[in-house]
Amino acid sequence: MPTIDLLALPPTAQQELLDFYQFLIEKNKSAKQTITTKPDFKTFLLNAPKIEEIDLERQRDYPKDIEF
Repeated sequence: MPTIDLLALPPTAQQELLDFYQFLIEKNKSAKQTITTKPDFKTFLLNAPKIEEIDLERQRDYPKDIEF
């Protein structure tokens, strides 16, 4: 892959490359934030519209008989 001297480019091209680089950095930041702040499934369901009155509970035990 050839190497390009960025200082040899016109100032507008340099600014466009800088803006694009900053855009990529911001895009990656927001992608990482959505992954780390993702709510668990129960919270997601409780905050979903039209199901605010549903009471969700975890199953206490695993099923005793599993048929295959």
